[in-house]
Amino acid sequence: MKVKKQGNRVWVELETEKEMRIYMHPLRQRILDLLARNPNGMSAKKVADALQIAPSSAGHHLRALQDICLVEEIRIEKIHGFEAKIYGDTHASVHITPKGMELAPGERTAFLNRELSERSQRFMKAVEKSLSEPGALEQRGEKSPHLSGGICYCSKEEMEELTQMVVQFFETHTQPKEDRRMYEYCFFHFPVEKESGKGEE
Repeated sequence: MKVKKQGNRVWVELETEKEMRIYMHPLRQRILDLLARNPNGMSAKKVADALQIAPSSAGHHLRALQDICLVEEIRIEKIHGFEAKIYGDTHASVHITPKGMELAPGERTAFLNRELSERSQRFMKAVEKSLSEPGALEQRGEKSPHLSGGICYCSKEEMEELTQMVVQFFETHTQPKEDRRMYEYCFFHFPVEKESGKGEE
């Protein structure tokens, strides 16, 4: 694992199967999403209550995520006379090397399907909310949830340039700020082969 820190920015590169298994665990993905939506941090007990799991299980998963620098202990609080560790998301930009993806194809597929499915469900909830509150987004100066996809034609160098621009933008906007809204995104691209055209007149 490689970790780079620059100011508040954290860049984590996962390189091994063990690191990927820590990161890919379904419950840990839910914990990361939960902490990202609670910038003031949460105790293991609060995480456990939110996800309906045992506090000991929440603590175990939080420590595993801490091992790969995606979660950090941000402070200690006294709660009902006991000291409780408060954990927060490091808001790291996560990168996975080809070696890190050396898992069984079925595992990779299950992880990606689960991630895309959960993000799609959250996107649809945002769409439903915007439809149930007509005009509310416009009053706040916002546009409705946005989805775009398709095929574009460009050189490898142009796509690499675009990717670097997008990644850099996201990496410089990972820290919560009072005057900023939280947006969820999903960005990926891949080369495709042209159809052979068999069967066409």
